[in-house]
Amino acid sequence: MLRRGDTDPAVGGLRASLASLGLLPAPSDTDDDRDVFDDAVDAAVRAFQQQRGMIADGIVGPATELELRAARWALGDRTLSYTLSAPMSGDDVAELQVRLNEMGYDAGRTDGVFGAQLDKAVREFQQHRGIAADGVFGPATLRELRRISPMARGGRPQSLREIDILRQAGPRLGGKRIVI
Repeated sequence: MLRRGDTDPAVGGLRASLASLGLLPAPSDTDDDRDVFDDAVDAAVRAFQQQRGMIADGIVGPATELELRAARWALGDRTLSYTLSAPMSGDDVAELQVRLNEMGYDAGRTDGVFGAQLDKAVREFQQHRGIAADGVFGPATLRELRRISPMARGGRPQSLREIDILRQAGPRLGGKRIVI
């Protein structure tokens, strides 16, 4: 856990992560205070937490660390695939889910986790676009997604699917989510 006032080499890594997200100026090797969790770092952490819908307490605990790791990935930075033992996650996975959902493929709820449903959607996309349907979202699949994405943007097909599931469930509360 890191918080305001801490002096630790891990703060230097935190500063670099926040700088890569545009929340802090890039640190230089000559900064004497690069390992100090000061007011600027606290404000940047709170801004990041608020952007991600977290409690903006300025404390970098396990949940904030997990979100910082997820935020470092953009679609195309790495090859994505489904692994049962250690599912890939990150902002790149969430963007892939959004893009495939917009095009009508059922990639599931946008949660940033490469699960079985997203694997199925990637394979369907690959098959429909004439790419080897191996479920691996690599350079060829990314190229094809970028090529046709401008033609298919917007909409919320996942919301329509959820509404249909609720409609089919009938008036009972079983299987429904109640949000207060």
